[in-house]
Amino acid sequence: GGLFLLNCKDFQRDGRIMPVTGWHIATLTDLGFVVIDLRTLPAAGLPFTSAKPLSELVVVLRKERS
Repeated sequence: GGLFLLNCKDFQRDGRIMPVTGWHIATLTDLGFVVIDLRTLPAAGLPFTSAKPLSELVVVLRKERS
């Protein structure tokens, strides 16, 4: 019944966005976690790259009791 906080940001590879945030959320929900809250924050790209800024997500999940 505890909380799990996920702080994640997608990244770009070869000009394509890699949807790692969605993968993490899907995997955690498959493991029995339920999304309680989701916040989108502006996130800048790395200073040494030309990648566009992407959003950073903070997701609060709760593990359902077995």
